[in-house]
Amino acid sequence: MNNWWQKVFDEKYTFTHAGFRHTEVEVDFLKKILGGREKILDLACGDGRLSIPLAEAGYNVVGVDYSEYQINKARERATHSKADHSVEFVQGDMRFLNLKEKFDAVIIMFSSFGYFEDEDDHIKTLVQVEKALKPGGIFILDIINPPVQIKKIAENPTSQYTKDDGTIITQSNSYNSQTKRWQGTWSWKDGTYTTDMRIFELEEIDSMLGGIGMQREGVWGTYKMKKFDKETSPRIIIQSRKLK
Repeated sequence: MNNWWQKVFDEKYTFTHAGFRHTEVEVDFLKKILGGREKILDLACGDGRLSIPLAEAGYNVVGVDYSEYQINKARERATHSKADHSVEFVQGDMRFLNLKEKFDAVIIMFSSFGYFEDEDDHIKTLVQVEKALKPGGIFILDIINPPVQIKKIAENPTSQYTKDDGTIITQSNSYNSQTKRWQGTWSWKDGTYTTDMRIFELEEIDSMLGGIGMQREGVWGTYKMKKFDKETSPRIIIQSRKLK
């Protein structure tokens, strides 16, 4: 599934995922971690669902996303918000950022890490994160916890839910233990799409971060800042710091 992420994040993704993300809870979590830091880089920002409320809360935010559709939606939403002058949206590839400014914090939220087929591309992304940070800046990475997700797939590989308009969405999931990739397919009467993600253990992320001069400072298992437990936490939310 080469470069599936270049095609998926359009109106189809927005349709199937509307209402399934915890935006308000995520924003509250981020504000607690970010504190008084000023300049924030939101990678894989999508339609600005986090960038805009963070800007409304007083942060200066730059959001980057590969999807032209999502960036256009974000810019449109920003014009109807209180954050129009403190948020900027840029179409770009997180592996090859070309941003002149440095940031107090970089965030990658809601499992937006692990899309690439080549493992080196995930390292390239983290290198760009480190380069974008000011000395002492922090990086917040929010990913799914593999043991919990793998168990969930094994117990219930196919599920359905009904949208407010009555549309029935079928989600089918599988996990490849050799490649450590989770594949999900969403299908409904008017469309279908498939995602294919590498899901990382905490120890793997720690190793990659250490290799680029960053150090983990904290890890949580939920947006409510519950202590991370490998066997039960739905998420791995990591805070690391640029050392130099």
